[in-house]
Parts: sequence; structure tokens; C-alpha cells
Amino acid sequence: MIIALENAKYELQNFRNDVKELGNALRIDELKNEVAELEKKTFEPEFWSDQDNSTKTLQKIKQMKDKIEKYEALKGKLEDTIMMTEMAIEENDESLTEEILHDKEEIQKNIYYMIKLNFEDTEDIFERITPLFINDNKTFKNKIDSLIKKIGPDYVNIIESDLGLLEELI
Repeated sequence: MIIALENAKYELQNFRNDVKELGNALRIDELKNEVAELEKKTFEPEFWSDQDNSTKTLQKIKQMKDKIEKYEALKGKLEDTIMMTEMAIEENDESLTEEILHDKEEIQKNIYYMIKLNFEDTEDIFERITPLFINDNKTFKNKIDSLIKKIGPDYVNIIESDLGLLEELI
């Protein structure tokens, strides 16, 4: 069982690259900087004098923060699972093996399904699909398979042309 944990740790560590690429595609670092700049503006007295502009800016800040939080949640789940795996290995605790393998599978399949869908508009897709990351792997796979069955083998092109179809997954 310890070998299974060692293998899981290796695979989970490799997922860091996929999650990092996703962060780059979503421009997470740029978003964080932009949020900080926009929040600074909210402290300026003249900011509040233009109600329409201040409302739009606050909405923009919220949307960017939501995107950052969703990405960080995925990244956090990965890092938590890696830490739990390392602790189990260090303490020779095989009782966590099943949970770790389940979490690893869930993370892996969710990442690979997202990559498999191969969408151009990564930001919009991530915002719409992220709630699925809280589902277990089987639920996620069933929802994707059901959508693919419904719209056919050309599902990638169809979904790219009508992102509303993703709402069925959530």
C-alpha cells in the first residue's frame, strides 16, 4: 500500500504543471495585480462620485476575485491531497490510501476532462465548469458523458459555439 501512496504522490506532483498551465491561461497573477490596483482606486474620494463607474468597477473586482478563488480552490485541493499523501507515507499510515487514491483520481479526471474538452475560451469555460470540481469523479464523468451523448461526437465544436450547453453540467 505504501507503494500505491508513493505512486499517487508522484502523479499528484505532476498535476501541479497542469494546474500551473491553467493559472497561466487564466492570467491569475495579472488578475491579482489588477484587483489590487482597482481596490486602491476605491479608496480615492473621487471614485465614489461617479456611481455608474464605481458600480462597474466593483462588479469587475468581484468577478476577478471569484475567478481567482475558484482557481485557488482547485490548486488548494491538489496541494492538500499532496500533503496528506506525504504525511501518510511519512507515518507509514496505510489507512488513508483509499481516500488519497480517490482524491487523486478525482483531481486527475477533472483536469484531464477539462483539457480534453480543448476549449478556446478557457476563462469562460473555467468559470462555468469549476463547480463540477466539487463533484466526485463519477458524477463529473457521468455529466460529461451525458452531454456528449446528447450532442454527438462533434461536441467540442458544438459547445465552443454555444457555451450555454455547459450550464447542463452544473
